[in-house]
Amino acid sequence: MVVLPELGLQYALATWLVARLTGAVHWVDHFVGMYETNILDWRERSPRSPKALAYLAGDWLSSAVADVVTSDTDVRVERLRRHAGRRTRFFTLPVGAPHWAAQRSRPRGENGRQTVLFYGNYLPLHGVPLILDGFARVVMRDSEVVLRMIGDGRLRAGAEDYAAELGLAEAVDFVDPVSADVLAAALAEADVVLGVFGESPKAATVIANKVWQGLAAERPVLTRESPALDEIREAVGGWLIEVEAGSPEALAEALTSALRESPRGPQGVADELERYVARRYDAFFAGLFVRSPLTPAMSNERGRR
Repeated sequence: MVVLPELGLQYALATWLVARLTGAVHWVDHFVGMYETNILDWRERSPRSPKALAYLAGDWLSSAVADVVTSDTDVRVERLRRHAGRRTRFFTLPVGAPHWAAQRSRPRGENGRQTVLFYGNYLPLHGVPLILDGFARVVMRDSEVVLRMIGDGRLRAGAEDYAAELGLAEAVDFVDPVSADVLAAALAEADVVLGVFGESPKAATVIANKVWQGLAAERPVLTRESPALDEIREAVGGWLIEVEAGSPEALAEALTSALRESPRGPQGVADELERYVARRYDAFFAGLFVRSPLTPAMSNERGRR
């Protein structure tokens, strides 16, 4: 098997050629698309520019030349399916949460001042300006709440400037990236965890790391509404709070309610999410090697066995 990992879609033709010359299965991990990231998220070029069209063609080609395509949500997999050949197989491999996220969390509001947690690399899909707009409305009603923002990225400086412009200098704590154990402690201490609030197609189809991890920690997780969340919504119940995309007012209302009403969901969410992820990986391995004309190479190998 020849595996093309995430962030490498531009090399799809090269790995396809290696796979064909060696009789191997060509597996493309389509977790991060070039067009959706560089053009729709970061807006590096006009959508009609030659560079943008090259990204779009590369994304399409990476699926078209794959024997196996994986992505992180069912919604994203279904979108990729449109561009692939009839014999290409598709599988959803959820991100899931690491074990460190599922440690016992402290009671909400235990330390008096409530804490809202955001962490990440300040990507456009996170919707940080909208988060700050919504949080500013919350602070106007309740000054005893702090927004802790852990991480770094090229948009962080702009976020700090915008927070100051909104008068949030005392209410927002910008923290540099931390180790996993420190992040786990921050997660356990949070009263509400923020997910993603961008308005791009990518933001509308992913389940972000912080969403998985906040839910595994049994913290209320506030994030933008998305059909991708259909996969886990029933398992996590009231721990998941979805808001209208692009609305700081909706974010503020939902956050205020989450801080006041102490939403609760089922216990043992981390184990339930882990079982769900395990089922999807089991289905992947079972489907990958089941008797089928996936590729001549696989059929020949089965024949030799």
